[in-house]
Amino acid sequence: CNSAPELLTCANPLPVGGAYDPKAPGYVVSFRDGFDTPREAARLADHYGFTITSVRLPTHGFAADFEDDVREQLRCEPSILYLEHNSSIVID
Repeated sequence: CNSAPELLTCANPLPVGGAYDPKAPGYVVSFRDGFDTPREAARLADHYGFTITSVRLPTHGFAADFEDDVREQLRCEPSILYLEHNSSIVID
């Protein structure tokens, strides 16, 4: 029995926004309207084997740290509206 997730391919993978920031590793993911944020985040985490660091209900998404191969798969998930590198904010 093979437990590896089915590999997604798509004609137009989502772009990955932002740039890698070592002060804020990981990604922020936001869902399209109509998806239950906690449920869909949990489904993706279970399917692709990553840990969610926070669920963000106001932005309909979550933050997580995952490998490049998972990021590439998530770019083709139909529930995802955008995917971007996490970033740090400096307040003076």
